[in-house]
Amino acid sequence: MRTTGSSAVTATDGVPTQASLPISLISTPVLTSSSTDVNDSAFALRLATANMIVRLEQLLQAPWGYVVQPNWLIPLPTTDLNKTSQVDYESDLVMFNYTCRWQVPDAFQGRSITIGNQTWTGPNFTSLNSTEGRQALPTVNGSSVFQMTPTSPAEGFSAFLFLGGNSSLPVNSTDQNRAWIDLSGLPSVFNPWGFVRTRSLYPPLLSPLATLLICDPHLYLTTGTVRLKPTPGLQVNDVTVLSWNDSNRVGNIDDLAAQNLFTNTLTSAINQPDSVPWLRTLNFLNLNGVVSQMLLNVSDVRPLNWTGLGSVPPFELGTINQNLNNFTLSAAKAFTGGDKGEDVTVAQQTTNVSARVVEARSTNATLALATSIQFAILHTVLFVLIAVILAGLANLNRTQGRIPFDLKSIKMEAH
Repeated sequence: MRTTGSSAVTATDGVPTQASLPISLISTPVLTSSSTDVNDSAFALRLATANMIVRLEQLLQAPWGYVVQPNWLIPLPTTDLNKTSQVDYESDLVMFNYTCRWQVPDAFQGRSITIGNQTWTGPNFTSLNSTEGRQALPTVNGSSVFQMTPTSPAEGFSAFLFLGGNSSLPVNSTDQNRAWIDLSGLPSVFNPWGFVRTRSLYPPLLSPLATLLICDPHLYLTTGTVRLKPTPGLQVNDVTVLSWNDSNRVGNIDDLAAQNLFTNTLTSAINQPDSVPWLRTLNFLNLNGVVSQMLLNVSDVRPLNWTGLGSVPPFELGTINQNLNNFTLSAAKAFTGGDKGEDVTVAQQTTNVSARVVEARSTNATLALATSIQFAILHTVLFVLIAVILAGLANLNRTQGRIPFDLKSIKMEAH
């Protein structure tokens, strides 16, 4: 230690150890936002958490939790890993990569839309079918975007309904300076009585055209080896998939639960009214900040002047696909800590969270001595030089009768 110096004490990885590790379990087959059932209520709470994470990471660019490898749903350990520098473990995984398409619904009936054999319902949405129905509502011409909910399992698909107009049928022919969703060039359906989106505190919005954005995440459920290695950098993945295969599933992700999760994980972030006053109180537009940044091609200039923005088209599909990947990756963080189902393998103290125990290989950070040849040579030369100087001074004091430099000598010289 005298040769290398104290500055050579560094933190290094310790010896890898094999131990059991509880990882999160996603096993609730039926996931809805109903508050009447215990599991459903827990899922609603996680949707609210997902909404918060999406806004933090995607709107405010503030990271939350670990940086996860893109396009993967990766369950995380449920125990405290503060002293662990790295851990490798087996887990079920979900790979996803969105592709979206524009779709004209096959049929409208009240608040429901039918596409093939799948029926979707919308919050506070109605397709009017008569002049009397239109006159009964004190509507305002406007636009809206919201996510639909399937009435049966949708295999991970999600659907977003756009209510707006086009160049031939603008939302408001008397004032086109106000922001309105422009569906020009997209397959859409015209309703002579209009499509209505009702909302609290403000009059319902009336739009002449409607179209659906159907998004397929192309879910691939597999099993693989995951590495969790927290890093200080925000651009480096903390959680990565080292390898994967289709055999020997761990069993911590239920296939149907994963499909329903991807169908619903963004519903709260998309449909919840915005807390930003200037966007929440617009009487001609019903959407929030998540929609405007994920789906709509709005100006980068801030703050946005919605009253003078004019027509606002959706993004190109390639941009929407990438945005869905990014926003879903953020929202999924609300579920990678586990979602409790009926098949509880290892119950945790946290309510509505359960885990599956697997074998893991972990490495703890430890203190160790480390140095370099150059560092050792430099310190050795420095100490030898100091020793020679001190020896020379001592020799001068002894042979030339020099007064020693101490308190007694200083006192004598002062008198």
